[in-house]
Amino acid sequence: PGTWSNVIGLNTSAGCVQCGEGKFQPLNGATREEDCLACRPGTVAPNSNTAACADCEAGTFMNASGGEVCHDCPPGYYCEAGAAAPLPCAEGTHSDATKLTSAAECTDADPGFYATTGSTEQTPCAPGTYTDEPKQSTCKPCEPGSFQNASGATACMPCPEGSFCPEGAAA
Repeated sequence: PGTWSNVIGLNTSAGCVQCGEGKFQPLNGATREEDCLACRPGTVAPNSNTAACADCEAGTFMNASGGEVCHDCPPGYYCEAGAAAPLPCAEGTHSDATKLTSAAECTDADPGFYATTGSTEQTPCAPGTYTDEPKQSTCKPCEPGSFQNASGATACMPCPEGSFCPEGAAA
């Protein structure tokens, strides 16, 4: 396995040709180079005489056929074992770490912050908006009659007497 030869009468394996990195060949007696198959995405063959491809380890991925080495999962994404592509951290979560192995390793956004899908960091709510719960993907506007002049707020303040505060007021 992992080799081929079209020479008749071989008496040692030294005359067999290795399939090459990124390819595998599971059979004994392969006679054509075409019998060597490219590893599918999510798997690799780092050696040149492989009978089977290996799944990428959790925290890594391979997005092409015929891969030799898995790539590290980038920040804001996670990769389960055998991943053909990184999966983004869900909205309301974030991560700046590489090689995450599951969605559970993404960090929830704090109250006063939000995170969109695939975020590498949480973003503070802009003035006039807030979040009062963790794991939010957007900030809520301050209700009419209230305002918030700071960023990263978890609540809005009542509009002072003699002032007008429309929805989303920052002052």
